[in-house]
Amino acid sequence: MVDSSSEGMTQQRWERTHQYIDQLFSDDTDRWDREHEASMEAGLPAISVGAGVGRWLSLLASLSRSGGAKLIVEVGTLGGASAIALAQGLEADGRIVTIEASDDHADFARKSIERAGESRIDVRLGEGLELLPRLVEELGVGSCDLLFLDAIKTEYPGYLEAGMPLMRSGGLVVADNVLGAGEGWIPDAIDGEPSRVAIDRFNRLVATDPRLQGTILPMRQGLLVARVL
Repeated sequence: MVDSSSEGMTQQRWERTHQYIDQLFSDDTDRWDREHEASMEAGLPAISVGAGVGRWLSLLASLSRSGGAKLIVEVGTLGGASAIALAQGLEADGRIVTIEASDDHADFARKSIERAGESRIDVRLGEGLELLPRLVEELGVGSCDLLFLDAIKTEYPGYLEAGMPLMRSGGLVVADNVLGAGEGWIPDAIDGEPSRVAIDRFNRLVATDPRLQGTILPMRQGLLVARVL
């Protein structure tokens, strides 16, 4: 007889599982730790993607087009960790345009990107909902291989609407924190909290959009991946 207590995913088992995966697949955990410590010392919020999500971003970027992505747009640069991870999946002549609303975060990100020796990342200062339509005009309709959303959670539905014209057929829409925001998890309760209400709406928009086919990876606070049909 199987002990039913061994079947559930406890917090301790969740943490041990992530540690096991990191030990198996991450050869640059020390770099992630150093960047995280530097961002904390600089006063950035402790919400940067970790090594596990970073590996997924690198992999997804490389799979978004044969030979790697040519153009990636990111909304929410923070300290630059996710942009650096995405850059590992770029073609040699590919580029990333990443949007950050905070001057301090953008300055820190530029320094982190320079330390990483990455010259293909363009940090744009501004609000995602304002800059995405401008990028459609600048970069062209259907020009983007991957759109990564990791900024203001209440604006996720708006990012999707504004960013979809950028997406080419076969491109990927990826979004972080789609199972929770702050201390609350969407599967437990949405309860009127604005961020969780907006994220739930975003998830349902993606799930029912005939242009998209996707699902959610239950890692950290959820990583949504959808392919543009």
